[in-house]
Amino acid sequence: MRSMRLRWLLGIRRIFLLWCSLDVSHIRLGLLLKEKIHLIPKCKREKSPIQQFSTTYGGLPSRSEIRHAPSVFLLGIHHKKTMITQLETQPEKLSTKNTWQLAHELESGAVEAARQKTQNFLRKLALKHSVVVEPVTECDEQSPTLLSALHAANTGDSQAAESLRINAQTNVAELLHKAGHQTKVELDIKNGRLGQSGKSLADIQANALRYSKLNDIMQQRTMQELENVHTFEELLGGEVLDTHDAVVFSLSPEDEQTKKEYGFFTETETCSIQLLSKQGADSVSLETALVAGKAHPTALRHDAAAVEALVSRNGGAIQLDNSEDSLRQIVLVPKEDTVNGVTDIVRAYDEVVGGVFYGQQVGEQEPRDYFAHAADCQAKNASFDVIVDEVLTQLLREAPTITTPTEATKRLHKLTEQALVKRAVNDNDIDERVFGRQAAAYITAARQEVRTGNTAKSTQLLQKAVETAVSSSCPMFGGGSEAKTGDSLIENDPLLALFGEDKYGSLAFRCPRSNCLNVRDPNQLITHCQGCGTDVRC
Repeated sequence: MRSMRLRWLLGIRRIFLLWCSLDVSHIRLGLLLKEKIHLIPKCKREKSPIQQFSTTYGGLPSRSEIRHAPSVFLLGIHHKKTMITQLETQPEKLSTKNTWQLAHELESGAVEAARQKTQNFLRKLALKHSVVVEPVTECDEQSPTLLSALHAANTGDSQAAESLRINAQTNVAELLHKAGHQTKVELDIKNGRLGQSGKSLADIQANALRYSKLNDIMQQRTMQELENVHTFEELLGGEVLDTHDAVVFSLSPEDEQTKKEYGFFTETETCSIQLLSKQGADSVSLETALVAGKAHPTALRHDAAAVEALVSRNGGAIQLDNSEDSLRQIVLVPKEDTVNGVTDIVRAYDEVVGGVFYGQQVGEQEPRDYFAHAADCQAKNASFDVIVDEVLTQLLREAPTITTPTEATKRLHKLTEQALVKRAVNDNDIDERVFGRQAAAYITAARQEVRTGNTAKSTQLLQKAVETAVSSSCPMFGGGSEAKTGDSLIENDPLLALFGEDKYGSLAFRCPRSNCLNVRDPNQLITHCQGCGTDVRC
């Protein structure tokens, strides 16, 4: 008996000595089974949410990351079901072939070329508009606008009429749908440039810089969107889009004042997912899906954390310190992951968030058929053709009185808004909140009167809804006034930085008298304005 006890004590001693000799920073003691020690490598241990976050994102959560996914961390303690713990329970991709990658990592040359192209474009834009005396009333082919399409269509130009119709359809979709909707358009490729109905996408995008009143945040977003168009064009010139699709996540701004001034729908904090796909040598499509950035109106935002986790889950790495970062990072997704187009990206986004459909909270019993929903979206788009026809008929009738690009866009928006408010009274599928709180109340009351058969009262309420409606479909009218001289990007100081600096300061400056743009050679001073001749010496 004594010898057995001695052998047992010696065995315990050997195990203790062995444990002391182990590098516990890499392995840990596992199970003692049948006198064998099973050691579990550290890489296979079950990780806490914080450890998982650290591994996935390359460090402890930053203040921004905690802000985007605050439910993950609360005084250092994780609770119930969080974004990160959801990732632990989902299957990881084992193949490195189908990983998602960022364009600036995989195609750095194309991204840099696009950046240079955008900067050159902005310099030319500044030079061309160095003096702005009167609002622009005419637009040549190098600067196509809704105004030029309107006037051309009014004279019987069929291509301009088609361009005008696409503008109206887009306006309806952007005004009406803030989440849970998707669209698809076919694009043209001509001389390496993407276009639609004969109009270059880059030129169309640049019109927001030419004619819009933009604050610093919207200015940066619009310039980045222009750069993304150029990046798409550069990528099309290579081979990467033969095997990948290009995806851009555009998150709602974080700045509350910007959201208020530019009409961002805070009920959903809409996230736009764009997918550019090349199907053949001359066939390119652009799909756009609108998903909610938060599960319900009073919920915290999940969009940034969801995008980071989605890319990470598929082998990539993306860090969004703010919502503007999402626009700067084009994700290249293998075509095997986008067999069903942008619908597959939406479904993957929802899986990461959990308990949502197109980013919005749904009950467990509610249907989540993505393919049926995509078909419904297509049918809805077609159902609004009657609205588009009504708006275009009135817009063409007013064409002779519309003289500026901003006026044309503003009038299209107002006519669309009025027509949709009228339809909303008899169409409960339209979310009345998109027209503002006051108009929404009138629409709700008008619907009730329609149900009771009180036509006179419903008509009065409808008129009130039309008068009080406040909606948005683009940032053209930020700040509550029409763009005037000095409002657009080309008159704002941040653009001057594009020309660089030397020992004297900025190489570009505005004449204090005429507002002419002056550009000097490096390390050389000029004495008089290059435009009006005024003495500009300090």
